[in-house]
Amino acid sequence: MISGFQLESSKLRCPEALNRLFLILAVATLFLVVQGTEVVAKNKRKLVDPHYEV
Repeated sequence: MISGFQLESSKLRCPEALNRLFLILAVATLFLVVQGTEVVAKNKRKLVDPHYEV
């Protein structure tokens, strides 16, 4: 089973490119956490989660 980003097998060798990649991942993660928090705060989870039961 392969998991993770497999950075060792990627073609990225430049530290600046890796820094940009990690910055993009961090910003995307933050954006999604904020969106998810807002959905839960507005009691709209049932609109996006078919398995959610009140």
